[in-house]
Amino acid sequence: MKEINIDELEDLKDEMDEMMFESNEINEMLNRDYTVDVDESEIDEQLRDLDNEFFLEMMKNQKQPQQKEAISNKPDLSMLASRAQNIN
Repeated sequence: MKEINIDELEDLKDEMDEMMFESNEINEMLNRDYTVDVDESEIDEQLRDLDNEFFLEMMKNQKQPQQKEAISNKPDLSMLASRAQNIN
């Protein structure tokens, strides 16, 4: 008859218990319900708001280069003053 080492048997039982615990945890995670109740009208409203913000920002950015061009068309007085000093 083969002798059984009690310590090895206890270690094996501990390992099996741990494996069962982990298996149960995995099964619980897989069985969870991850559905989300979504109000589509609220999402549509938020999307419209974002779209409006984007449009307004785009329009604002398109106006700024035109304003910069208008400013750059004005003569640079400091440059004219330095030229006038160099004439003498």
